[in-house]
Amino acid sequence: MEIYVLGLLGSPRAGGNSDLLLDSFLAGAQESGGETEKLILNELQIRPCQECGGCDGTGICIQEDRMREVYPKLEKAHIVAVASPIFFSGVTAQLKAMIDRCQCNWVRRYRLGRPPQDTPSPQGHKDRLGVFLSVRGQMGRGIFDAAGPAR
Repeated sequence: MEIYVLGLLGSPRAGGNSDLLLDSFLAGAQESGGETEKLILNELQIRPCQECGGCDGTGICIQEDRMREVYPKLEKAHIVAVASPIFFSGVTAQLKAMIDRCQCNWVRRYRLGRPPQDTPSPQGHKDRLGVFLSVRGQMGRGIFDAAGPAR
């Protein structure tokens, strides 16, 4: 079994710096023997979360759009690499919409007590790794603060 690495491009600009950065990361994963896949979120037309409560009882989002293709890939991935430029001190709208639509995953795990199917890595680990790759176009301190982990 090889490691499955899912790359998510949050940038609306194909061929831009975030895209090149993600491609380099995925190329390294492939060179190390991993299976890689890249999703360009801007091409998927993912609608934003409506906070409708439709997932509260099932852990499944009731919206029917291309996000339904993303959920099983997220569950299968051993490593998820997310690439996004910083727009107005945060990630892009395309990436934010995808993140918000993962509310149903949170509901399934923490409210309904049904964690995702853990796909063991070739080394037998059930832990998943997330990587955030980002670039910025302006100088200054704190540019990445809103997009990064809480301190």
